[in-house]
Amino acid sequence: MTGVDLSKENIRKAKRFENEKLHFEVHDMREPFMENKFDYVFNLFTSFGYFPTIEENEKVLSATFQNLKSKGKVLIDFLNSHQVIKGLIEEEVQVIDGITFEISREIKDDIIYKYIDIVDGSEKTRFVEKVKALTRQDFAGMLSRTNFEILDTFGSYNLEKFDEDKSSRLIIIARKRI
Repeated sequence: MTGVDLSKENIRKAKRFENEKLHFEVHDMREPFMENKFDYVFNLFTSFGYFPTIEENEKVLSATFQNLKSKGKVLIDFLNSHQVIKGLIEEEVQVIDGITFEISREIKDDIIYKYIDIVDGSEKTRFVEKVKALTRQDFAGMLSRTNFEILDTFGSYNLEKFDEDKSSRLIIIARKRI
């Protein structure tokens, strides 16, 4: 099993857990990693949609296609953007162990932004998360154009069928056509 991430720091931390069957590498998921090497590729916890255009996000699937063996499968676990947009909580504050988390969200140009300000005493740190609001139809088009066939679609980690209006997740299993 091989885990990849663009963050050198994340991979440095992960390498502490390496063994003969588990490896970690710094890698840009838009580029092929090891052609025809893997039976399965897992893209979990909305680790997709980082790029502003469909075309750039589609590069991830093209690279995934090249990394998979013939008939290999990809599992994509993504947020249900329809549900996120419909139920968007614009602002909230959480206090955990005396640390304040001021969270705000907005949607601009089909991108979901989440700003997290962490206040610990006099120190304040800001993190920004952003993800393209991709839909099931967007994924169907990208997967088709990169020569995948969708095998199944689920709406939760309990593997319930996907319902755009109710599901919390969009989980897709697709197979390389050749």
